[in-house]
Amino acid sequence: MTVMQMPKHIHTEVREFLKLAIPLASAQVVQSATGFADTIMMGRMGAEVLAAVGLAAIIFLSIMTTASGVMMGVSPLIAEAFGAGQKFRIEQVAHQGLWLALLVALPLMIFTAHLYTWLSHSGQTSKTMQLVNTSLDIMLRGLFPAVGFAALRATVSALS
Repeated sequence: MTVMQMPKHIHTEVREFLKLAIPLASAQVVQSATGFADTIMMGRMGAEVLAAVGLAAIIFLSIMTTASGVMMGVSPLIAEAFGAGQKFRIEQVAHQGLWLALLVALPLMIFTAHLYTWLSHSGQTSKTMQLVNTSLDIMLRGLFPAVGFAALRATVSALS
C-alpha cells in the first residue's frame, strides 16, 4: 500500500493557515456562546422575558452585523499598507478605522434608540415591548465598543 505524502510547503501553508484561522474562529465561537448563555439565563425568567430578550438580541445582531461589515473594509487597506512596508499608513488607517467605528455607531445608536416606535406595531404585548426596549437600551451602550472592537480585530487580522 502506498502512502501519499504532502510536499513540505503544503505542511507549512496549513500550519500558517491554522495560526490565522484558530484565533478568528475561536472569537466567533465565543461570541456565539454568549448568546447561548443569555438564552439559558433568560429562559429561567419566563417565556415573556425570553421572547423579549430574543427579539432584542436578533435586532441588535442585525445592527451589529451591518456595522461589522462596514468595518471589514479596514482589513484590506491595512494589509496592503503592511505588504508595502508603509508603517505610517497602517497607523493612519487604524486611526481612521476607529473614527469610522464612531461614525457608523452613532447613527445606529440613534436608530436603535427610536426602534420602540416602530416595534410597537409588531403585535407584541405592551409588557414584551417594554422588555424589548429595556434590553435594547442596555445593548445600545455596548454598540460603539463592539464596533470599535471590530475595527481593532480587522487591524490585528490584517497584520497577522
